[in-house]
Amino acid sequence: MYFSRWGFSFFPLCLLFQALQFIYLGFLFFPSEIQAFVLVASRDCGKPPKQGPPGPTGPTGPSGGGGGGGTTGPTGPTGPTGSTGEIGPTGPTGSTGEIGPTGPTGSTGEIGPTGPTGSTGEIGPTGPTGSTGEIGPTGPTGSTGEIGPTGPTGSTGEIGPTGPTGPEGQFSVDFAFAYTTALTNVAAGDSVVLTNLTNQATGSNISLVGGDVVVSDTGFYQVTFGVRGTSFPYSLISLRVNGIAATGQSLASNIDNMNSLTVIINITVNPTTLSLYNAGSGVFMPNATGSGDPSTYLSIVKLSP
Repeated sequence: MYFSRWGFSFFPLCLLFQALQFIYLGFLFFPSEIQAFVLVASRDCGKPPKQGPPGPTGPTGPSGGGGGGGTTGPTGPTGPTGSTGEIGPTGPTGSTGEIGPTGPTGSTGEIGPTGPTGSTGEIGPTGPTGSTGEIGPTGPTGSTGEIGPTGPTGSTGEIGPTGPTGPEGQFSVDFAFAYTTALTNVAAGDSVVLTNLTNQATGSNISLVGGDVVVSDTGFYQVTFGVRGTSFPYSLISLRVNGIAATGQSLASNIDNMNSLTVIINITVNPTTLSLYNAGSGVFMPNATGSGDPSTYLSIVKLSP
């Protein structure tokens, strides 16, 4: 809106004044003041007026009546911040707002000093057994401990079943015949010296050593020995096993008769020596029936292992 130098708007009257210029007859009838005014208004019509110097402030006019509610104008720029006023009294505490979302986890702070040791809590329930770990390396052997006292003898267990019969062993047959033809006196307690060994099995374990029969295999044997004596009224010959007289295995022989005795012995010692000795109290002299015949003999046969 344009304002004239008299303080009111000419713009609404511009068109009117321009129209009046063409009304020559009427224009001539206006007073000179009005003519001048119309010319000036016509000249300035459509042009923004030049800004003159501000005039003095006029007196405040009376308050106008309440106008109609106009539209709210645009918000003006923010003015400079005013000085901080005095702190007012603390208002009443408002109600607690809702808990906001959890903020991001902050960086870990420095480890604080260790606090005092708390009291021991109650023992919790035993957890499940963990899986067995790998076997660690064998540690060094410890020192041998003292021998503990002998525990009580346990009760005898039941007899187990009889095992299967083993394979049949191979039985080695063995036999031999030892004798002498000598007519030599044998004092009481001395042995008869056997000088010949014959009729042996192949690979026999029976031998003649120093006038005695030596058996180098264990088992049951049948032994038969005989003598023909010359003492009167009889002679007493006995079998001796490893130097020990065998009880109940003595033979009484009277003059000029060949008497014999058969026994079964179990040989458990390898080797075992068998000998015939004079078990009587007097001198004994074996006798032969003829040239080259035995005066004393010992026959031995293996019966079983």
